[in-house]
Parts: sequence; C-alpha cells; structure tokens
Amino acid sequence: MPPESLRKLGALAYSDTGAPPESTNYTTIVTVHGLTWKTGVFDPLQTYAHKHNTRVVCISRRDYPGADPLTEEDKHLLDGGKSVEEGQKDVFTFVEGRTDEMQDFLRLLIEQEGIQPVQDNTGGIIFIGWSLAALFAIGMLANPGRPAGRGLRPYIRRIIIFGACTEPELAIQQTERMDPTLLHTRLMTPPGVDPAEEYHLLLSRYYQHGDSLSTIGLAREEVPGSSATLARMSRADIAAVLDTKGGRTGSDFALIEQGFKYGFYQAFREKAFHPPTAADQLTDEPDQADPYDEWWDVPVRFLACQHSIFEIVLAYWVLQDEVATAKRMGRSMRRIDFRLMRGVNHFAHWDFPERTLLAFLAEDGVEV
Repeated sequence: MPPESLRKLGALAYSDTGAPPESTNYTTIVTVHGLTWKTGVFDPLQTYAHKHNTRVVCISRRDYPGADPLTEEDKHLLDGGKSVEEGQKDVFTFVEGRTDEMQDFLRLLIEQEGIQPVQDNTGGIIFIGWSLAALFAIGMLANPGRPAGRGLRPYIRRIIIFGACTEPELAIQQTERMDPTLLHTRLMTPPGVDPAEEYHLLLSRYYQHGDSLSTIGLAREEVPGSSATLARMSRADIAAVLDTKGGRTGSDFALIEQGFKYGFYQAFREKAFHPPTAADQLTDEPDQADPYDEWWDVPVRFLACQHSIFEIVLAYWVLQDEVATAKRMGRSMRRIDFRLMRGVNHFAHWDFPERTLLAFLAEDGVEV
C-alpha cells in the first residue's frame, strides 16, 4: 500500500492537490521526480496550486514509495555484459516501459478525475520531467507510436524538460578537457557523511556560469551569499523528500550507468528531437499512418535554471545550438521553447515554488 499521503493509480503512486474549488477550466500539472528524490520535493508547489487555478499531481516512480517495484525482467534490461547494440536496445525498452506506465497513468487520471482537454490556454495537462525524469518527458516524444500514448494528445498542453542534462556524454568530455579534477572532487565524500546526501548537497548549490556556450565554463565558485538548498532543509524535510537508495533496487543508478555504456542518450535524443519529416510519413494506409503526426506539434519547453550545476546549463546552450544547426541544414527538428530561469538553482521548485509554478504555466514569449 502507498504511504498515507500517496494514492495508487496503475503501477504508480501520486500526491494530488485536487481540483481548484468551483473551477472547470483549471490546468493539471503533473511532475515526476528525479534521482533519489521523492514526490515531497514538489510539496512547496502544491501550496500555490489553487491560487493559480491549477491542480498539481506528483508521480512517484516505480521502485519509489507507494509505486510498484520493478520486476526482475525490468531489472535484467539494465544488466551489463552485452554488446553495444543489444545493450542500447534493452535500455530503450526499459525507458519505453516506464514511459508507457506514465502515459497509462495520465489516461487513468483523465478518466477518473474528468480532466478536460486543452482549450486555448486553459485545461489539459502540463507534463514535467525534472532532472533524471526528463528521460520520461523526452520518452513521450521519442515513442509516440506506442499504444499507451494514443489518444492523449488532445489533453497534453505542454511537455516540459526541466533541469535536465540532455548532453551527458558532452558534459563529461568538456569536464575532462577543461578541468578533469572536477570529475573526482565533485564525488568525494567527507568522512561520516552519507554519499547520496553529499552528492545532493553539491547538486543543490548555486553556481556561477557564463551567459553563452562559449563562456559557460566549469563553475567551482558559488554565487556570493548563497547557500545550498539541502543545507537549509530540516532533517524532517530531508527524510520526507530524499530516498538515498535511488530506487529501492538502485535501478536509477543502473539506468544512468548502462545508458552511458551503450551510447543510449545520443540515440534517444536523436529519436525524440529529430522525428521523420511529414514527407517521410506519407502512406496510403490510414491505420499505418506514422504516429509522429499526432505528436509533432506538441509544445515542448526546455526549462533550465541559471545557477544549476554545469552539466544542466551546458545542455541548455548546446541544444539551442543544435536547433539552429538543424534549421540551417534543413533537418527536421522539434520546435522547442527554451527558457532560462535566472537567479535560481536546480531546486527552484523548493526555493521559489510560486515563481516556478508560473514558469510552468507561462505561455511562449512570456518572461519567466
């Protein structure tokens, strides 16, 4: 059974603010937590939900509190010792399975709660994958043809890739080239400190970066006068939001490791951000029409935070450069709305919850 604060729906668990009183055109924001965090990390957002005609639903992923544990078959997909081709295929299958579960969850939520489809700038669902869970937001773009995703499009107002390192291979290359000691010093843990907690202390600091891809640099220095989000949390808060096991089976860590090993991330980005062109999709068989048609125009926002760790800010600039290059070369490329929240770190939703909620809701072209 899920903890008292969570409810079960399909294979997943969730917390829910419920619909704003007497509102029929509210927006439903669905968030998914990252590596070793629980749904509680989004609790501050829920405080402001009804004020802004919003319902906030926070998903607890497989292997996290309240949700079903992964099966042995699921976990074997992340085993090592395979060829690159086989390993990459298995990681794809694993991510597809988790994405299917989230789309099944959305379908059940729509049916159970009477969620209304998108109507202009109201209603519908804004789906947000934060940090590691950005993989599953991207998964909805990379795997639109799977049965779980069919029929959802009228309800999806926007997909937000929030605080994501979408260029992990490049980030490691840049770190090795510019300052290889960071690969070690970032992961060193003082005696007596929980390694997972120390890692998140580093992740939750405020770092200084340049304002372009050419000046971003690798930040060692923190923003003067700032303090790490985790350092300001009470022990009760930390216990409520942090799951140091990273999924009870360590599945998140296996996903990261095998994704690197088998070259998954680059292939995954290619599939999600460079779908077939309309000309490639033409068919005389209606039941074989490419499902990219339905999802091609889904609004996508890449939301980064100015003072996050280097890897996340790097991804923000690199992906913009990739979009510009694709346009010059005439390649198909998803339309992506890039937003940089200034003055915040990787935990904007904890330190600045109302501002972050408004950044999720903001229409294209509106300052966040």
